[in-house]
Amino acid sequence: MVDILDAFGASGGPERLEVVRIGATATMLMLFTSDADPARLHWEDDPTVKSYVPCPGAGCPLCFVHEAQTEYQLLPVLELEKKRVGVLMVSMARGPFSLAAQILPHLRDKEIQDKLILVSRDRGKYSVTVRPLGERADRCASAIQAFAQVREAGLRLVTAFPKLSAVELAEVPRVRAKLDAMGGWQPPEA
Repeated sequence: MVDILDAFGASGGPERLEVVRIGATATMLMLFTSDADPARLHWEDDPTVKSYVPCPGAGCPLCFVHEAQTEYQLLPVLELEKKRVGVLMVSMARGPFSLAAQILPHLRDKEIQDKLILVSRDRGKYSVTVRPLGERADRCASAIQAFAQVREAGLRLVTAFPKLSAVELAEVPRVRAKLDAMGGWQPPEA
């Protein structure tokens, strides 16, 4: 395991790994690997967090209050406009408009690094368009190489999300209110 801040600081790469946000406006991506990390994430809507957070496992207060966790594959991608490697959340959900159904076939393409992937989402439906990458496009080889080095050293993509222990999650105001209403939750033993 490697501390992401130390790893990226030493390599001259980005200060921290960030999640790629997909919305109605197409995000320009370049795929360069099919190596992903599995993750079980909860959405925490409290204003103090407002993010996906990794499920801490046994004793998770969000699981205790029946907050669903979702399984994802976290895929490193190059965000062409930002010229950095980011983490794309690919839900394990299936269906014709899922991100997985539309992006996975392209990962088998041997020339995928020469293609522009445009990804957008509207009301939960993903749209993926693939076209040749422009001749003058910056393929950001140094950003990918820096990422590959820290990845090889043990970087886990889940570090793009805030890591809160079960006890820390239980103190988030919205979670605390639910736990207090339900009663019975006990912090896991250390």
